[in-house]
Amino acid sequence: ISHLPSALEVEGLLRESARHLAPGGRLALQYRDSTAFSAEGTARFLEVASDAQRTMHCLLEPLDAEHLRVTDIVTELTAAGPHTRLSDYVKLRLAVERVVEWARALGLTLDHQGVERGMTTLCFRAD
Repeated sequence: ISHLPSALEVEGLLRESARHLAPGGRLALQYRDSTAFSAEGTARFLEVASDAQRTMHCLLEPLDAEHLRVTDIVTELTAAGPHTRLSDYVKLRLAVERVVEWARALGLTLDHQGVERGMTTLCFRAD
């Protein structure tokens, strides 16, 4: 949900999901809550994945209270040597409490909340 262009779009997604769920239906969301992220210098770089052939790092740069620029840096070993690809995009900074509040206002009940490897999972049930 943090890839959506605005908080209004996230609210709209929740509204449409709640509207289409039958009573007892489930909605599961997973995203990285970056609202508290304020690292500087090299702490802005995170290793996301790596194996013997490639590594992926992300550079996180807070733009404002609601947006974060993410630059993906993927380095892959090829027959010609290392090759690095770069891409960047803007993500929303969504506090878990805000998402839960929006969902509750739409009649969704939070059944599960957890964090694993920095990813927040929220599971809601339609009343």
